[in-house]
Order: sequence, then C-alpha cells, then structure tokens
Amino acid sequence: MILNVNKYKHSNEYHLCKKEHDCQEKCNQKGYCEINTNIEFRQIKQFRLQSTNQYIEYEEESEQNFIKKKCNTKIPIGKKYHDN
Repeated sequence: MILNVNKYKHSNEYHLCKKEHDCQEKCNQKGYCEINTNIEFRQIKQFRLQSTNQYIEYEEESEQNFIKKKCNTKIPIGKKYHDN
C-alpha cells in the first residue's frame, strides 16, 4: 500500500486501521447516563404510647450521584473521531 503522507499532514481526522472502533471519550449528550440515589434513615425520636406500643420516628437523608459514562458511539473505519 502506498500512502501519500502529505495528504494527511495537517489532519487528525484519519486513522489508517481498517477496523471500526469504540469512542474513548466521555458521553457529550445532554443529561446524565446514570443517577444513583443513596437513602439513609436516622432515628430522631423514640417514644411509647400506652404500655405496649413503641414508636420510633425517623428522618430521611438522601444523596444523589450524577454520572456521565463513556461514549458508546462507534468510530467509522478510517476516521479518528465520530461526527456527532
């Protein structure tokens, strides 16, 4: 195979491999790929009503983690990046 190097001299757009590749960048779409929510309950009050019933009051605390995953777009043969 003869390759004209000057044709690709100023470009990072071409990849000479003859295989399709997975994009290695983070997803650039709007929004998040995954949202993890952790909920914890903490006892704030304990009391008795009458002689047999025991009640416990809890307070809820939640924490959310917003995650962007790796892009899952395939990069076409001969390209270094995908278009969208």
